Amino acid sequence: MIRDTIRKGLLVAMFGLVIAAPTAARAEKLDLSEGTMEIGGYATIGYGGVLGNTNNVANKTSEWDGTVAVNFGYFVVDNLMLSINVQASGLLGVQIAGTNIIGNSVLNLESAAGAGVGIGYFFDTGSIVYPYLNANVNFLWDNGGVNPINFNNNAFVIQVNPAVGILIGLNKHVALDLGASFDFNINATNANTSANTWGVNMGYVGVRAFF
Repeated sequence: MIRDTIRKGLLVAMFGLVIAAPTAARAEKLDLSEGTMEIGGYATIGYGGVLGNTNNVANKTSEWDGTVAVNFGYFVVDNLMLSINVQASGLLGVQIAGTNIIGNSVLNLESAAGAGVGIGYFFDTGSIVYPYLNANVNFLWDNGGVNPINFNNNAFVIQVNPAVGILIGLNKHVALDLGASFDFNINATNANTSANTWGVNMGYVGVRAFF
């Protein structure tokens, strides 16, 4: 399942490259030097599930989620950026109950919002295409979903979010952002009633401005 999800993400990224190629071919190189600031946004679609089992929670969960985020960054040295972000997510999943509610399958609607900090490095290829590696640590408030299993099970979640992607310069100050990322969500509130979760974002598409 994870392999199929990653494959779909790569197809999304390849489609974005085809669409952006004619414009990018005429673009100038981006300024990613020390002191440059960046603001941008992106949207993702992902798939995930539960890591391990705990009492009173779903022991088998699959869910689709969508996230929108706004990012602000500052290049502390050439090609190395520190950033902060604000994000919101919506999740739709199917859960099979754990030890206390055996065999019940329910539909779960869930949302989360929060902010985070990150660091990213952009590789100068001598062209208008910049591969990059990024890692965020996000702090999210999850409403726990609306279903008979974990109704009102609000939680504070720490999310570790590594990502890989490429920037495609459209002009000197604007770039298309394509990539994929992985979420590892640590439940920091209800350790006895909620499980840690994982997610693979099949690919995200965004736009960044540099000034």
